[in-house]
Amino acid sequence: MKTQLPVAFKEATSDAQWMMGLNACHKPTQAPPSKVNTAAMYTLRKELKGLVCGPLDKNGGELWFACPCLYQKALDKAYPTTGEDYQVLHPRKVTAHQIRVNQGAAILDVVTKDDIPKKRQRGGEEDVLKAWKVYYKRRGWDKIARFNNKGRLGTPYLLFKAKNVTDPAVRKEKWAKARPIAPTCRHPMSALLHLVGRAWHYVASQMTGEHFIASSTKDVPGYLQEAMRKFRGEEIEAHVLDIEGCYPNMPKEIIRFAMRALVEEARRQGREGVSVPSRSKTRRCTWKRTNGGPWKFIEFSTMLDMLDFSLDQAIFRLPNGKLIRQMLGIPMGDALSPGMTIGTCGWMEREWMASLDDATKRNFMARRYMDDILLLMRKGGWDSQRFYEDFRRSECYARPLNLEEASDGTFLETFFTVEHDRIEYRLKNANEGDVKKVWRYQSWESYSPSEQKRRTLVATLKKVAAMASSEKEMMNSAMAKLREFADLGYPASVRKDACCRVASSGGGAIWIVVALTQR
Repeated sequence: MKTQLPVAFKEATSDAQWMMGLNACHKPTQAPPSKVNTAAMYTLRKELKGLVCGPLDKNGGELWFACPCLYQKALDKAYPTTGEDYQVLHPRKVTAHQIRVNQGAAILDVVTKDDIPKKRQRGGEEDVLKAWKVYYKRRGWDKIARFNNKGRLGTPYLLFKAKNVTDPAVRKEKWAKARPIAPTCRHPMSALLHLVGRAWHYVASQMTGEHFIASSTKDVPGYLQEAMRKFRGEEIEAHVLDIEGCYPNMPKEIIRFAMRALVEEARRQGREGVSVPSRSKTRRCTWKRTNGGPWKFIEFSTMLDMLDFSLDQAIFRLPNGKLIRQMLGIPMGDALSPGMTIGTCGWMEREWMASLDDATKRNFMARRYMDDILLLMRKGGWDSQRFYEDFRRSECYARPLNLEEASDGTFLETFFTVEHDRIEYRLKNANEGDVKKVWRYQSWESYSPSEQKRRTLVATLKKVAAMASSEKEMMNSAMAKLREFADLGYPASVRKDACCRVASSGGGAIWIVVALTQR
């Protein structure tokens, strides 16, 4: 660099003086935070070749790696074929003679059998799909939605749970307790299953009478406020319970009976089916017959036939190529499963409530979202302990379903505390404190657009505001949540801006105070 200067400047200083002046002007720079690049990911994948990899359940930003032998053990435990839960199928070939002779659903019974056929009669997955297609056209379902000829059976897999594998001591005992997943995204009838699933969900959500159905997790604050009004001035007792084995153990006979009862009730009200929006997520289902355009009208007869098909034809293909059928419980991964769960449990609750006297009903309230239940009772003035024990023995829900106590103070996305007749609540945050248990949000240094991360932060803080019972709870919840984002590298200016946006959208002046605390 010195050689490029004019002669007068070059002769003014020696080389040593030049270097001293240059070093004095130079300021050491700090390297930017390193980012994981594609080359590093390929290198890591090469080093871990041969291991089974997947996302950690509840922690979307983390992965787990498992030995294939251990993974197979966990898979065999989740999908046992030696008991009554799952049945190994030996499909038969679909021939023109079978299609002609076996009318209606008989073609399904002939092809999907569990006994081993003769060698020349043995079929495979393609024969099951062919039988489904024949039955699909016979029922006229192709007029509602197209049968996907490129579809295939789902392959079940496992996701290891964060709470069972993060801690080495816990992992040693509970590593095999994974979450089974049976995807149906490539199901050849997925389009029709989706429409009928939405129709059943609508029918279940419109159920009349006394039941515990909660339509959304956002309804929990309103339910807690309703309980405080009902038990004003009296001590409240709260219990959180879980319907153990709701999905794998729900009796199929009760599912059929309960869902048919809901259909008969709707028919007595003069309804014939449900109109489902086929090309929109914002439009809602309606009882009104609306066919054409973005709507598909699903008749009750079609819904009942699809219900029987889902319960009887819950067939999957294991990674080793073996075909299995789910024999017990609600079909995993099926689009009809949420409607079945809500409707069947709601029907059982309504039948149980009809057996109680009015005095007992005035002493408690309950809400259920899927298989999670929140029970609030008047603590004094009646035999609350006996009522709770009877309820826990599952006098409400049919055997083999049973109720288990869950962690008190947490229901769905809400933390709550009960003090006499007052219930304080706020948004659930498992990362409150010094230990980070769950990964939810992306790091500020991630490759996703900054505007997306800003919007995620604002939406999260708006949820904090909506789920808080008081300014005190809102303040505590907001500070804990902002601390979580700060640990992910979100600048203070971004956090302040998000707080100001919440304040301007009706969150209150408390958010200005929160913004001033961000450093």
